[in-house]
Parts: sequence; structure tokens; C-alpha cells
Amino acid sequence: MDDLKLDITEVEKSFTRIDVAGAHLGPHLTLWGGRPCAHRVATGDAVFDSAVEVEVTPGHQAMALALLNHATRRLISSLVRQHGRQLTLRDGCLRLELRGSLLEQGPLLTSIVQQCLAVGRGLSLELERLADALAANARTDPHADVRLRNLETLGVVFRGSPTARGAGASALSDGDARIRGVGAALTQGPSVRA
Repeated sequence: MDDLKLDITEVEKSFTRIDVAGAHLGPHLTLWGGRPCAHRVATGDAVFDSAVEVEVTPGHQAMALALLNHATRRLISSLVRQHGRQLTLRDGCLRLELRGSLLEQGPLLTSIVQQCLAVGRGLSLELERLADALAANARTDPHADVRLRNLETLGVVFRGSPTARGAGASALSDGDARIRGVGAALTQGPSVRA
């Protein structure tokens, strides 16, 4: 699923705008490079959460957690470190505004565009894959708090599903006791509260 569209525009020779848009890009999600927002979502990755403001439409926190896997958070963090508040995601469009004309961007532009496209792919998810993405994050993220938030969310949103039970069974061998506890609850019954 790579329905992303790329648009690179020079605006009045003073800055370059890179837009990556797609039908499945960041549904219900708004991302601000270091700007405060109203409905903030914490991923559980303290470094990422302090650098990037993630806002979600109420009721869609599971989508935000599923989209913000470790690789995608690293890519976003890199762009925010380099370009700060010039990076946004809103209404299915990832936008990066760079100071200077296209010509002034030089050979770095190709690398920046590739990073933006990689973030766009990372932030694209079809609703049918939501449970699988949460389960993958609960199993593989290097941050225990991220694994815990994804597992708890999986248990609430997909209570009793085979995906939730499977993730719960995998969590029983996690090194973090909190995650093992949620995993045990997921394998035993249909209700877990986040």
C-alpha cells in the first residue's frame, strides 16, 4: 500500500515545501514538531513524547499508538531535530517547510524527501491492520512503556480477539512485570482496562 503523493513546491524563492499525502496517511492524527496541542497522545517513549506533539481525534488513540512504531518515531524524531516546527501532519498531509529555494537545498533535498516519504509510509495504515500493528508494537518496541500502552490498548479495543490473546501470550515472556500482568489478563478473559 503505497498510495502516497509527493509535491515539492518553491514558494517565492524563500522556502521549499515538501508535501506527502495519501488516503491512509495518519488518519485522525495531527503531528506538530515541538508545538503544544490539545488532545495529546503519549506513546510511552519519553524522548519522542517530549520532542513531538501528537494530537488525535478523541476516540482514535489506538490508531496513533499503532502508527507510531519505533522505526516511525525515529524517522519523525530525526526530522524534528533537523527542522523543528517546520514538520507537521494534518488532514492526511505530512508537510515540511525548509528555508531557502529549491536550488539552495542542493543535494540534501533528495535525502530529506526520502525521509519524508519513509515517514509517510510509516504513518499509513489501513483500519483492518490496526490490531496487528498494536500487537507488533507490544511485542517488538524497545521501550517497555510503549509496549505496555500498545498491549493495554489492544486489550481494550480488541478485547477477546485472537490477536489480543496472541499478543497476551507473547507478553508473558516480556522482561517487564507490568507487561506480563496485562498479558496474563489478556490470555484469561475478555476484559482488560487500560
